[in-house]
Amino acid sequence: MNISLGSKGPIMRPLQRVIAQTPFAGMGLKLGLFGLVTFLTCSYSILVQLSKVDGKTYAYNPLTVTFCAELAKLVISMVLYYSDSNYNRETSPRLTLQGVATYSVPGFIYLVNNNLAFAALHYLSPPVYQLLANMKIFTTALLFRVVIRRTLTNHQWAAVLLLMLGCMVPELNAIQDNDSEDSLLITGFVLMIVVSTLSGAAGVYTEYMLKKSDHSMHFKNMQLYLCGVVFTGIAITVVSTGPVQKGEPFFQGYDWMTWLVVLNLALNGMAISFIMNYADNIIKLYAGAVAMFLSMILSLALFDFAFNPHLVMGAGLVCISLYVYNIGEHPQR
Repeated sequence: MNISLGSKGPIMRPLQRVIAQTPFAGMGLKLGLFGLVTFLTCSYSILVQLSKVDGKTYAYNPLTVTFCAELAKLVISMVLYYSDSNYNRETSPRLTLQGVATYSVPGFIYLVNNNLAFAALHYLSPPVYQLLANMKIFTTALLFRVVIRRTLTNHQWAAVLLLMLGCMVPELNAIQDNDSEDSLLITGFVLMIVVSTLSGAAGVYTEYMLKKSDHSMHFKNMQLYLCGVVFTGIAITVVSTGPVQKGEPFFQGYDWMTWLVVLNLALNGMAISFIMNYADNIIKLYAGAVAMFLSMILSLALFDFAFNPHLVMGAGLVCISLYVYNIGEHPQR
């Protein structure tokens, strides 16, 4: 069987067609962004695992890593914006409270969502949580249709459902021994519906705001990341597990691997914002799915994880989803 990953292979051809169906940018740019996000998302889980002490605990506070990544994205965007040859001190847009407040919506949604996800983990085991978290694939596609007003064909809806199923399959083996009470499962399931909806809403709203504005991409990112710095800064200060409440030094436990995690988070966040602006959330969903399976495969080799036959089934469904997405006519825009 030919499984070539080259530009003429059966895996890359449908992937290229999925990416080509999105307007706003050329094929080369969108393929590059897809590859970059896939690589960074895949390497993130590997780097985080390598950054643990004896593969079990963090020597650093994860909240400070998120803050440093948000701050890095803001600084990079500011440097790119103010050093751009098109920047004019008199005529170029400036940061305003109203503008920043508009971009604060997804940041606030993520803040609420993270707390709801933590609550859901109280009622669900981690494997069940990971399984249900994939519902965000469907809610993102649904909101993508409603908010962005991009019509998906019946084949493409079927492909989205296959993508969600493919991402769920690898978790099936882990939940067979789940012994949670039915009442806890129901509560956790309801919470995960809310979490998945909010996650999709934040992603689609971000895409809507980025494409709605004609301002420089770097200026839009500045507003987005400024909100991220504010929200993560608040979390560091008030959350009980933050360094302020625990009385820890901010950079406690940091080493070169920790900074690689920060760099990965920063670059991945910026790459995703470019995908939102020049492509769409559907491409981001496929990039996340491909990255998930790549990280699972790498984990088998690097960390001696047990082989899961459901992994092969799930990867097959994702490949089928890529193919099905391209059957039939292009979606109406």
